[in-house]
Amino acid sequence: MKLLLKIPALCLVCMAAFAAEPTVPVPPLAATNNSWRYVETRRFPAPEARQGVAADDQYLYVISNYALGKYRKNTGERVSGWECPKGEPLTHLNAGIVRKGRLYCAHSNFPGVPMLSSVEIWDTATMKQALQIIDGRAQTECSGNVTKARLREIAETGVDFVS
Repeated sequence: MKLLLKIPALCLVCMAAFAAEPTVPVPPLAATNNSWRYVETRRFPAPEARQGVAADDQYLYVISNYALGKYRKNTGERVSGWECPKGEPLTHLNAGIVRKGRLYCAHSNFPGVPMLSSVEIWDTATMKQALQIIDGRAQTECSGNVTKARLREIAETGVDFVS
């Protein structure tokens, strides 16, 4: 039950990160089944806000396809960031979560085919990429746009399963 109670608070934080400029708060939205309500507390500019946001006690980690921004929750000040170096394969970061000082982001090569996914991990203190989970440490699957004519091409990517 505690986790469910934290979700509305995270939604507040997420909504604040996506604003283009400061605005007046909007009235609360009431749930129809007596569950929860939210109140927008503030908005601030976050140009990286294209795919998602994650939060810890002090910061918001704003996620775009290939960049991250770290913002103070209380002021909206951008304190750090990370951008994928040119020529590197990160093309589509999306959802993220912070756990024990690490920012975990889902990544795919969307719209590339065959589709490949990974979990990318950053140290929140330094905003340096800490680890990439895939490369032989997990079984991978290719799905979508799979045809008999493309099976060899797909198999040569090294995926474990084709569906």
